[in-house]
Amino acid sequence: MNKALYILLLSMGFFSTFAQGKPEFGLTLSTYSGTAVLEQKNRVDLNGFVRGGAEATAKLRWDDQWGIFAGIGTYAFYGNSTTLGETTSLKNTYILLPFGVTYGIPLIKKDEDKTPLRIQIDVGGYAGSLIKKEENSVDVSSIKTNLGWNFGASGKLGMVYHFYDKFNFGLGLEVKHDLTDIKDQKITQSNALYATLGCRFR
Repeated sequence: MNKALYILLLSMGFFSTFAQGKPEFGLTLSTYSGTAVLEQKNRVDLNGFVRGGAEATAKLRWDDQWGIFAGIGTYAFYGNSTTLGETTSLKNTYILLPFGVTYGIPLIKKDEDKTPLRIQIDVGGYAGSLIKKEENSVDVSSIKTNLGWNFGASGKLGMVYHFYDKFNFGLGLEVKHDLTDIKDQKITQSNALYATLGCRFR
């Protein structure tokens, strides 16, 4: 895990050294919720909901379009399963370390210099940790912690509105897909609506 973080930091330094123009630094807070599917080995896929999604990311951007980002976040997956007539509720809580590339498409005419509105596309991946698994039924309750790490891919498509020169607000759709398992399970088909609030510094 530490090696992955070192590689990410070195990549950001390399990009900032050789990119054209002075980079712009920014911070973004986001929240999201939606639906997802939990694939489990030797068990039926479990449909559920993503709740409590939150991320804080740092961004370096060049030429007002291209940039890179990295951060930290969390979310919970909720689902219910029924076995032999007994219903069990499940709550998985995850920690994420997202990273990737961001690209903005200005919505302006050719004779204008800046626009307050742009299409935002983020493509990247994440390292994820299942920090807590809670299962509850009428007769049994169990809590397991620190169940391991995995990796996944993610993407965002949305609109960002800039105001007061240094601030921005965004809305859009986010998709995530675990590429590897944690304890023979992974999150697939995760689709969520997100909202962001960001600020930028020179």
